[in-house]
Amino acid sequence: MTAARAVAALLIAAAIGCRSPSAARPSRADAATASALPPSLAFAPAIIELDAPHGERRSHDARLAGRLASQARLTIEHVDDSALEVQVLPPDGSGASGLRLTFLGDHAGVRTGQVVVTTNLDEPPRATLLYSLRVPSHVTVRPSNPVFDLGESRSRERRLEVIGLGPDFRVITARVLTGPFRASIESDGTDTDGVATIRVRVDEAAIGSSTERGFLGKLRIRGNDPAQPDADVPLFAMGALPPHPRASDAARQGIPGHGNEPIRGGDATVKPR
Repeated sequence: MTAARAVAALLIAAAIGCRSPSAARPSRADAATASALPPSLAFAPAIIELDAPHGERRSHDARLAGRLASQARLTIEHVDDSALEVQVLPPDGSGASGLRLTFLGDHAGVRTGQVVVTTNLDEPPRATLLYSLRVPSHVTVRPSNPVFDLGESRSRERRLEVIGLGPDFRVITARVLTGPFRASIESDGTDTDGVATIRVRVDEAAIGSSTERGFLGKLRIRGNDPAQPDADVPLFAMGALPPHPRASDAARQGIPGHGNEPIRGGDATVKPR
């Protein structure tokens, strides 16, 4: 199983309806309905993997299968990624319609998501097609798909190792684009032969009292490689924060060790030396 497919499978197991607090996605109930399709209607394949070199396009089709496939009429309701073009395919010889996903390789790295469509059926009213997108990178990030466990305080933080093409590689910024996470650059690679270190942690204050069980996010790393300056890293926090103690309360009260990070807005930038 590839790393991208493993992440997509993890999303299924943890409920694809999880989301970042600010993400514009279907409601939890809709996502749960869409991700739990009855055997009478499902996409084949259930997960589409697309690899596209930087600046090139790749496409893949998925068709509906099952007893209700010929009765469904698809309308696109939601697409997670703006770099993904989705087209509804007309019915084939069996009467089943489908989707064509076309991905333009933009930012290096791996990300996962979903396409939600309405079916024009009473049950199920929606269907979900999962996907993973990968653009090969000059930059290696370890781990490439960091997972955070909200239920364990020690598992709410990960250190990522970032390796470029040589000892002159430097990380310039580490920016959290989506999700309740914060990032800071511990080493830009100057003193470590081009091997940088980024610390990513769950932003407990941003989660607050949310009842969601799991959050998706995306980290964008910018380096000094002019041929491929950006690399994206998917972030996934599973589970839920324990009710006590409340980390957000501790931050507001100024308790040492909580909420005193120098990074604001999820961005980290190396200051000129």
